[in-house]
Amino acid sequence: MDANDQPVVTYYYKNSGDLRMASFNGSSWVLSTLATTGDVGRYSSLKMNDMTNKFGVAYEDDTHTSFMFAEQRGTGWLTSTADVTKYGGGYISLEFNGGLPAISYYDAFNSDLKFAERSSRNKWTVTTVAAKNSQGLYTNLAFTYNTNQPAIVYYNKTADSVMLGYRNTDNTWSFETDVTGGGRNVTPADGASINGQAPDLYMIYTDSATGGLKVKTV
Repeated sequence: MDANDQPVVTYYYKNSGDLRMASFNGSSWVLSTLATTGDVGRYSSLKMNDMTNKFGVAYEDDTHTSFMFAEQRGTGWLTSTADVTKYGGGYISLEFNGGLPAISYYDAFNSDLKFAERSSRNKWTVTTVAAKNSQGLYTNLAFTYNTNQPAIVYYNKTADSVMLGYRNTDNTWSFETDVTGGGRNVTPADGASINGQAPDLYMIYTDSATGGLKVKTV
């Protein structure tokens, strides 16, 4: 939703390989093209920066197998490269932390979960979060309510499970298994935080045995 509580969507336009945006102005949809060079726009993740009330979008550049970030600046968009990989991979999730962008994503060449964050000096730092087995599909990034550190929910394909990886204040990463026997299409959602307590975390995912949709509270 934009600053006027109207819906905004970014998407991949396959015919020309472009990243596009559709904005609703209250009566009709306005379409715009954000990136056109090469084959760009798959796996786009759109988020409003609460510090600026401007949008940012992370997406994949398949021509250059890169993970990209674009942000609104005036009437245009400023683009930067977060990471260059061998094959790309997708499953991108964008979040802002103190006005600075960060993304989680899947590196298909190594089957790894990665995390990239941009500093106040506009430099991107890339971390491989989980490197053993096939991990990192369907990533969802958030920052923890109490320590302001990245936390990523994702699917471990090898183990057929949903994992939660979170960074500690000493920059080490910890992991917990939240779902077994499924996890494709996983989407997490926080419950309410009551009296400053940790909120419940709901996992919505596809069950491998039945193919049905499940919800689990962790």
